[in-house]
Amino acid sequence: MTKHGFVQWVAAATFVAGVGVLQGACLSRPAASNNPTVKTNFTTDVAASAVEAVDLLFVIDNSQSMGDKQKVLAKAVPELVKRLVLPLCSDGKNATPSADGKTKPSCADGKDPEFPPVADLHIGVISTSLGTPGQDTCKVGTAKLDDGARLLNRTPTAAASPSNFLAWLPEWPENNDNPLPPQGLSRQADPAAMGGAFAEMVTSVGEDGCGFEAQLESMYRFLIQPDPYATIQVPANPQVTYDGVDDTIIKQRAEFLRPNSLVAVIMLTDENESTYDPRAFSGSASVVAIDQRLWQPTDACADSPNSKDCTSKYFTNGGDKAPRLTDDQDKFNVRFFQMKKRFGFDPQFPVSRYVNGLSKPKIPNRDTEHPKGGEYDSGAANCTNPLFAAALPRSSGEELCKLPAGSRSPKSVFLAVIGGVPYQLLKDKDGYKEKLTLDDWQAIMGKDPTNYDFAGADTHMLESITPRAGLPGVGESDTADPLHGREHETNGEDLQYACTFALPASQQRDCSGAVTGYCDCKVGSKAPLCNGTKQVRGKAYPTIREFTVVRDLASQGIAASLCPETLEGSETADNYGYNPAVRTIINRLKEQLTTQCLPRALTVTTLIDKNNKPIEGVRCLILETMKAGTVSSCDEAQGLNTPDKDVLTKFKEHLKPDVPDINSRTICELKQLPANQDCQATGDDFGWCYLETSKSGCSAILFSKRATPASDTRVDLQCIDEKQGAGGTVSQ
Repeated sequence: MTKHGFVQWVAAATFVAGVGVLQGACLSRPAASNNPTVKTNFTTDVAASAVEAVDLLFVIDNSQSMGDKQKVLAKAVPELVKRLVLPLCSDGKNATPSADGKTKPSCADGKDPEFPPVADLHIGVISTSLGTPGQDTCKVGTAKLDDGARLLNRTPTAAASPSNFLAWLPEWPENNDNPLPPQGLSRQADPAAMGGAFAEMVTSVGEDGCGFEAQLESMYRFLIQPDPYATIQVPANPQVTYDGVDDTIIKQRAEFLRPNSLVAVIMLTDENESTYDPRAFSGSASVVAIDQRLWQPTDACADSPNSKDCTSKYFTNGGDKAPRLTDDQDKFNVRFFQMKKRFGFDPQFPVSRYVNGLSKPKIPNRDTEHPKGGEYDSGAANCTNPLFAAALPRSSGEELCKLPAGSRSPKSVFLAVIGGVPYQLLKDKDGYKEKLTLDDWQAIMGKDPTNYDFAGADTHMLESITPRAGLPGVGESDTADPLHGREHETNGEDLQYACTFALPASQQRDCSGAVTGYCDCKVGSKAPLCNGTKQVRGKAYPTIREFTVVRDLASQGIAASLCPETLEGSETADNYGYNPAVRTIINRLKEQLTTQCLPRALTVTTLIDKNNKPIEGVRCLILETMKAGTVSSCDEAQGLNTPDKDVLTKFKEHLKPDVPDINSRTICELKQLPANQDCQATGDDFGWCYLETSKSGCSAILFSKRATPASDTRVDLQCIDEKQGAGGTVSQ
């Protein structure tokens, strides 16, 4: 087994309680107790030590009105880069890089930084413009209207040439055995230079992209879709078909995404996703991208949009001859909200598509998700998710679906959305919340927005084209409401805002004449963003779909506000710009960059090892699944033994759906070392240990320095935790 000093994930494995007593394993009964027991399975993902690589994908909305937010983000991203490669020390200052740039940064107090510095970092940018598939409203192939979910580099300095992403890869000794990046890739070794280059990439995305934003779908297409189409064919009938595979995405994905990295998607957007599944609505979903009125919904849609009786009159009243909505009922600019209720059909992909894409090892390809031309089916998961594959194809001529399973855990994949929500909903008396409760989420989007249950939602987060009750209305001060100013008269052509924020003088724009970029305060505007024709405030709409994905990802989702608390004063202040978002993102990633805490403490008790000697440990088993073809047997000299036969059988049954070639892999049990002795710091043996209080201040599983699993090894933790009680052993 190769020795590496990087983090490895440990995925949950489920066993059946009572599979048998293991000889010399940590599932054996306590030496001191023969009392009846009640056993409880305990499974969780844990991390070993430090992350080998980090891949950051920024999804940046490039529709109108995003220019001011991109500038705010550009000021925050250098600090994000700096914190990752030069983490904070105990004195609150960034670690100091070495003079030669080849050894790890250090702290002035001699202590370790908050987490091991990231030694291998990729940063890429895609936009939200995917055109209007099947229509030319945003013409296919037109620059900025259809960026195709490909990595972008529109900067004049070409800092990310030729692969369109930045790479931080200083030549540290610990990193010398890693594969080099693609030939010619711009390798950055100065944090300030890399941060500056990335800030330039952010602002170069622009705000002249397609108004049908595809925030989630762009992310899915680049990172997850096994077979992204090259073109869409629109026959006369007019059901669309997908043709070819986008080789550019396949190649860029393989170069950008490493199989064992921590992946964080950071999405910047000021409104709800506004794209559609081209094959929905019987293959005619692209009608929503045409500026003509849609058909009326059936009466049931008004009160029961999720009922089977809610549909479009297109299907019940003679197809295209069915009655259509009026101009006032269906304004083109605000078509993508509460679509089932308003039109009787919703051609958008379900949000579960994106939750599954960021968390499931298996997903459908484009044919199985639309079986025989039918509506979308998320249950037909027939392909290895590229996010969780051990290797990726570099062209469409290679296998795209049946990829080998990799070692990345879903706990190493994050989605952060900096979107339309008042920052006040993300704070309490102690400051910005890093994790939101169910009550917090209900205030942001209601109880179940997917099913039109908005109970408990803060009024600012309700999507509406008319003034919402209970908020300052038209005619009141533009700053009457501290969250969004006030309601405004939209004439049915705009949504009410979730939040607004004051622009600094340097970003205020006079909209009376020719201006560069979009301007909200043209003559006659009644929005609470304007001082006459000068735009003095920015805005964001409720981003319900994106935040629904964040909520459903639970601990892997991060929510932040697009509306800064302030853009005045020091740019390093805690509440300036997107500094709160960067801080939250770093603190959440830190849980994977450092030793991962277990969700609860385990019980330390006396076990009997294979040599019949007592050891203080926990009733847990670590199983290592080696890459196929690399190891043929378990090496006892490295602390590895062949697991109990019954346990191995159960384990393979559990793992087979995720690892189809499980029967061709060698699986070994790693020796347990004494608990609470920090085998990572003090031990020179092969094995793993449990710490009730680790350096991170929590209970954790550690691997000794000599036994840290190789990057291509999958590691699974299974515990049966017991606690001695007065009446015998009881479950905890």
